[in-house]
Amino acid sequence: MKNVGVIAIVVLAILVGVVYAGGTINIGGKKPFEYLDQAFGTGFFMGCYSSLAYVLERRESTKEDEWTKVHQDWDKVLKSTSE
Repeated sequence: MKNVGVIAIVVLAILVGVVYAGGTINIGGKKPFEYLDQAFGTGFFMGCYSSLAYVLERRESTKEDEWTKVHQDWDKVLKSTSE
């Protein structure tokens, strides 16, 4: 009973690894999940990979902050707001 948490983490890690590998590795020009989806006529397996890839992806913000566009002289800003 003590090892249930460790076993759950290991099983989850293996599952994530299989899903990631099934969606990224090319075998004969296609990914294994594309073969499975074509065989079953679904988009389930590549959908699982896409969802996992979206969660693991780190996106950088492309939106600029108006305060970081130009150099601000904060002494002048503070003086003008306090007057």
